[in-house]
Amino acid sequence: PGAPLGGAMVLYGPQACEQGDRDCGYEYHTTPLYRTYGADDLCGPPANVEGARGFINPGFIYDAVMTDLVPGKRYYYRVGCQDAPEGWQ
Repeated sequence: PGAPLGGAMVLYGPQACEQGDRDCGYEYHTTPLYRTYGADDLCGPPANVEGARGFINPGFIYDAVMTDLVPGKRYYYRVGCQDAPEGWQ
């Protein structure tokens, strides 16, 4: 697979925001790390055989850690990528 699109970000805070309003009041942000795997990372057939009914490219898997959270407090988050056609989720 190629590289992921740039600008991936996780925004979070105690206030919910409307769809499309990227900076409406999220107090915190973090940049996720990403990884992927290929057919050669799997143990054997059919999982590691490329083609129909075999290995399917998973795309990218993102991991992010949200810090400064207060126990018992509700948080809202938004994950997105400024360069993605779908924008923010």
